Amino acid sequence: MNTEENDNEAEDSLGPATPSDAPETNIYQYVDYRSYLKDRFKWLQSRDNSFSQRKLARTAGFANPGFFNEVIQGRRKLSSAAIDRMGVGLSLETNETEFLRVLVAYTEAKDMGEKEAAHQKLELRRNRHFFRRLNQSQSKYYLDFNYPLVRAAIEACDFRGNYQVLGDFLRPPMQAASVKRYVRDLCEWGLANQDRDGRYLVTHSFLEPPEEMKDALVRLQQAWLSQSVYHLNTVPAAERHVSSALLTVGEETYKAILKQVEKMREEILRMVRDDKSADRVVLFNIQVLPRGGGRRIRTIPPGMATGATAITGKPVLVTSHDPEPGQAADGAPAPSLTVSRAPGAPKHPAGNG
Repeated sequence: MNTEENDNEAEDSLGPATPSDAPETNIYQYVDYRSYLKDRFKWLQSRDNSFSQRKLARTAGFANPGFFNEVIQGRRKLSSAAIDRMGVGLSLETNETEFLRVLVAYTEAKDMGEKEAAHQKLELRRNRHFFRRLNQSQSKYYLDFNYPLVRAAIEACDFRGNYQVLGDFLRPPMQAASVKRYVRDLCEWGLANQDRDGRYLVTHSFLEPPEEMKDALVRLQQAWLSQSVYHLNTVPAAERHVSSALLTVGEETYKAILKQVEKMREEILRMVRDDKSADRVVLFNIQVLPRGGGRRIRTIPPGMATGATAITGKPVLVTSHDPEPGQAADGAPAPSLTVSRAPGAPKHPAGNG
């Protein structure tokens, strides 16, 4: 069998070809690195008919043209150096290559301790990825909570340019002229775009606010919390869930509560990432705030939530860090507990009053 036939046989083992109009593979949605490598290869091949495992090996510097296929089939593992080369061969950005390194560690973990440590790194990097630096005009995104709200609605609604339809999708409804302005800004900033079929989609780009916007971010958090108050008075109890309680606890129990809340948050975000049929926008807040006694806890579990998160199919916005003393080393504040469920559309009975 000649070399070309060998290449074709190896690539046939990767499964059906990826359609030429398929969206770019997003490494941050994967938990198995072999699945990602296979999908990434097929996506690159859909963009370049000349792309092959031999070309990948040549670009990456692998002596064995069949190395990629051996990795995919589980016969070979990726060393640290091979991960760097694979990043070059698959045209990955630096942060994507580093995430691949953590994916490999997670997949190849030898025991539950290693796997749990790798999982925490995955979640932390996954959350941090969805950020990019703001320029001056994009700072408006954090000064008006309607930007993340409209962006979330685009993700959940089959929006094809009818601004009034998108406005009516929201609760409370928004005027078409205002929706149009928000959509145009989001597209200009690269946070949304329109596909070939005319449907608007959100991108995987997220905005990282500069340090000088700390006060504005606190106000944005306050705006999200005020939205919870609004929906508490307007959304029927059958369509929302709100829980509040004053607890008297010791320090160790308080720390355990924070860890448990973080586990709940991670599980909910995982559910959202896995949801392929989003049809509503839900405001989801978590707060746990000390109101008396005790001493400040300065150590927060790794990966603790950084403020309020607007969740629509994938995390759309992670807002500010708490500016007060007592933050974790990475700037993450302790969460607070008020769970508010307010669908954008349609109505969906759930939760307790």
